[in-house]
Amino acid sequence: MTCSSRYHKARRVQKRPIQDQITDSLRFLLSRTQIWRRWVGNYNTRTRDRIDLYFNLATQTDNKTNLEIASMSKSISEENRKDSLSIITLAAVTVVFLPGTFVTVRLVSTSYLSCSILETLRPSSLVSESCFN
Repeated sequence: MTCSSRYHKARRVQKRPIQDQITDSLRFLLSRTQIWRRWVGNYNTRTRDRIDLYFNLATQTDNKTNLEIASMSKSISEENRKDSLSIITLAAVTVVFLPGTFVTVRLVSTSYLSCSILETLRPSSLVSESCFN
């Protein structure tokens, strides 16, 4: 069998009624449409997955940043606690020594003021003897 005879035999086999050809064309188009529909569904799923991936990556970055901020806040609070202990110690020392300091300053300043007032009113020889005794 030669090449041309096979061709003519194949051409004769393909001679079918037009309704069968239309039916085959419609089946082909329906199949093609179903394939495209699956491709679109796959692209939608892949796009959704990609969006979820980017969202999760951004969330992880935010969580890492929040952990760093929490660590810094912890160190700041520890330093504040140390400062507050220092301030409490300073307040305790002040409470202990302030009344005595006040009384001492009050007594010294009273005697100093009384001496300086007496110096202005009386002769210096009398005042100096009475103020230092």
